[in-house]
Amino acid sequence: MDITLNLKMKKDKALEFYEKLYFSEIENKDKIHTRAQAEFGLVVITATILTYLAKNTSYESHPRLACLVFLCTAISFGLVLVSSILLKQVIWGNEFKYCPAPKALHDYHIDLISYEVKYKKYCDDNGLTYDESYNPDNKLWEFIHQEIRECASWNSNINEERSSKLFESTKYLVWSWIPIIAAVVIFLLADLDAASPRKNNDPNYLIIPIENVRRT
Repeated sequence: MDITLNLKMKKDKALEFYEKLYFSEIENKDKIHTRAQAEFGLVVITATILTYLAKNTSYESHPRLACLVFLCTAISFGLVLVSSILLKQVIWGNEFKYCPAPKALHDYHIDLISYEVKYKKYCDDNGLTYDESYNPDNKLWEFIHQEIRECASWNSNINEERSSKLFESTKYLVWSWIPIIAAVVIFLLADLDAASPRKNNDPNYLIIPIENVRRT
């Protein structure tokens, strides 16, 4: 009796542990997704700055500095691209496992009860002793325990992989800010903005040959 009681207590503690792990991983799933969305916003801002630099860098007054800005922009764009690919893998394409719905558990329990009835009849017809090995309540408990354990383990591995990719994505994004800062500094100090109003303020002169001027 004591052995059975101790075994039941151990099973209950194990189930409680896996339940906590299961819900903890579901919570981690949402936290990682929130962090990934925040980083996605930073990627969009970074890409917007790079697009502006690529479109509006003037090569007329300082071509060498403009080429340097282009090089820094290209390097930064490559790093942002790698970061975006990793971030996509964090947000999309991950399959999580969840415990069966209450209705599915209820239907499974009904099937277990029906099977036990048939097995008891089989034992009675053949003079066998039924040893409660197909008790529907115990079988349902074992099924729930197995499902929670497998789901928790699966989701834990998925979240660990997502966290690793999110870290790598953040790392590449931060690295991309180094060349983009250099590009922006050169872009501003050298006044390479082709869209600047100052670029369009040069006076325009209309030269008319003197022989075309009518004398009055």
